[in-house]
Amino acid sequence: MSKKETTRVTFTFYLKGDMDNWWAACQKAGFGIDWKMRIPPNLRRRIAGVKYEKAVKFLKPYLKNLYKSRKKHIRKLMNACSTYWADNEKEIFKRLKKITKHPIWPERIYCFYTSFPRGPYGTARNHAWLYITEYSLKDRKRCASVILHEIVHFQFHKYFWVYCEKHGLNDQQTQHLKEAVTFLINEEFSDLVLHDKGYPIHKKLRAELRIVWRKDKNFGKVLDRGIFLIKNKYTDLSPGGRDRVLIS
Repeated sequence: MSKKETTRVTFTFYLKGDMDNWWAACQKAGFGIDWKMRIPPNLRRRIAGVKYEKAVKFLKPYLKNLYKSRKKHIRKLMNACSTYWADNEKEIFKRLKKITKHPIWPERIYCFYTSFPRGPYGTARNHAWLYITEYSLKDRKRCASVILHEIVHFQFHKYFWVYCEKHGLNDQQTQHLKEAVTFLINEEFSDLVLHDKGYPIHKKLRAELRIVWRKDKNFGKVLDRGIFLIKNKYTDLSPGGRDRVLIS
C-alpha cells in the first residue's frame, strides 16, 4: 500500500508553531529540564523572560533565515522519515491498540519541524500535532520513536486521563504518569524504533512499572500501580510541564 493511502502522519513546516515553541520553551522548565539552557546565551537573552510580541520580532527574521539555509536539507530528512513511518505505521498501531485496548486516536497527526531542541505536542478535537527536531530527523528509527512517544501521550489523554483523576491524581501527577508509561515503547517496539529514555526524574517509577508489565502485560494493572506509587511513594516528583504548544 502506498504512503498516501495508509499514513496518518503528515510531515510539514509551520513557522509560527516553531516560534511558539522557542518562546514557550524559554519561559519555564518542565519535568526537571530548563530548556532555555540548551540554546546559546546570545539567543536566550532575546527570548527568556521577554514578552511574546517582542520576542517574535527577533524570532521571525531569525528563523526565516535559518529556514532559508536549511529547508531543502530538512525536507530531504523529512521525506526519508515519512517513508519509514508509513512502512511501519500499521504494525506500530496494531501493537499499541493491543496494549491500550482502544482504537488509535486521532485520525490525523501533523509532524512539524522545530529548530528548537524540544519537541512538544498538542491536541484538538479530531487531530493532534507534535514537533520534531533535526536531531531526531537524522535517524529514521529515532524519528519514529519520537512520533510513537507522542502518540502514546495522545492515547493517554483520550482514554486514561479522566480515569487517573477519578482515582485521586491531580493534573501534575497525571502528567508524570503519562510520561512514565512510555517505557512500553522499549518493551514492545524495540525492533521498529530507538530506545525511549524518558525523563531522568521518572527513571525509578518506570522501572517499577516495567516489572508490573512484564508479569502479564496488562496496561490496566500498570495504570493502577502507577497511580498508587505516585500517590504513596513518588510524592516528591518535581512540578512537570505539559510541553504543549497550542496552534493559533
